[in-house]
Amino acid sequence: MRARLHRGILWILPALVCAPIFAHHGTNVSYQGDKSVTLSGTVTEWVFAYPHPQVYFDVKDEKGAVVHWLLKLLPLR
Repeated sequence: MRARLHRGILWILPALVCAPIFAHHGTNVSYQGDKSVTLSGTVTEWVFAYPHPQVYFDVKDEKGAVVHWLLKLLPLR
C-alpha cells in the first residue's frame, strides 16, 4: 500500500510543478493572427517588466469616451 502511494505521488508531483508553466502561455486558438487592429491614442504607462513588457494607453471610441487598452509585448530575451 505504501509503495502504491509513493508511485501516485511521483506521478502527481511533476504535474503540479509543470502545470503553472503550461498555464502561462495561451495557444494559437487564443489569438486571431490573421486580423489586425489599428488604434490611435495616448500612452499612459510603459512597464518594462519580465517576462512581458506592457504598454498601457487610452483611445477614444466613436462616442468620444476614453477606453483603456493594454498591450503585452513579446518576452524579453
